[in-house]
Amino acid sequence: MSLFIYVWLIGSLMGWILLLIILGGLGGFWLAKSFQMDYSEQGIVMTYSMPYLISWVGFLFLTQTITIITGRVPVAILFITAINTGWNLGLNAMVLNRYRSLIKAST
Repeated sequence: MSLFIYVWLIGSLMGWILLLIILGGLGGFWLAKSFQMDYSEQGIVMTYSMPYLISWVGFLFLTQTITIITGRVPVAILFITAINTGWNLGLNAMVLNRYRSLIKAST
């Protein structure tokens, strides 16, 4: 919360981008918990969830639609891209963490 207040007070665009990446990362951590990961004879198998598919389609649809409607790339796309970057960083960090724990448990 203090980061949000600080960014709001100084009005820095890079501060907002950093804040959105952090918030997106927290969302990615949360979303990764909905994935099913298991160790089987084929190795480590992961299935994606419906919330993942909805978020992926949502981000893609939102960025493409805004660009088509406006005919340019507005600052809003920069913010959506920052959220999406954080989302993917958080999601992949959690998936790698779970992957490593499954490898350790299987040996």
